[in-house]
Amino acid sequence: MASWVQAVGSVIAILATACIAVWQSRQQHTSALALHRAESRHARREAAKSLLVICRNCARAAAHFAAELSSRDYIYKVASGEKHFDFEELTALRDAAASVQLHSLPDVLIGPAMSLAATIRQLRQTVDIAIREHRKMDAESFENLFRTLDEMASSLSATTQDVQIELDRLQSSEESRVA
Repeated sequence: MASWVQAVGSVIAILATACIAVWQSRQQHTSALALHRAESRHARREAAKSLLVICRNCARAAAHFAAELSSRDYIYKVASGEKHFDFEELTALRDAAASVQLHSLPDVLIGPAMSLAATIRQLRQTVDIAIREHRKMDAESFENLFRTLDEMASSLSATTQDVQIELDRLQSSEESRVA
């Protein structure tokens, strides 16, 4: 009889140990998922901050380039090599905007990121065409160029504001989750 009681006691001990192990496993899994979600939110927030920095730099540079290329005379001097124009910076900005990894951004920032890349790419193309074709351009073409450059700079500024607004929303929603 004692061996039977011992056997039942052993079975109960094994079942209790198994239940504790299952409970601990579930707790560990829940903790790991929560950590993964927190790390994912952090990574998306950091990607959004990086996008904001790129947007700001592109908007400032576009405004600078639009101001710099605001006269026919200046464009002629750039085309002839008399004046320096920083094509490399414009190319670097285009590459930075194109290298933003859309899949790492929160979904609300994918559209602005795509808009940023498209606008800075169009800016680079517009400047290239203007420098290449400046001799064929009439007064109306130059006015269209100046207006287009200003519109692109304004668009990049608006995109920057959109990204800032969404980043602020993301941060405030995360803070409310934590509180």
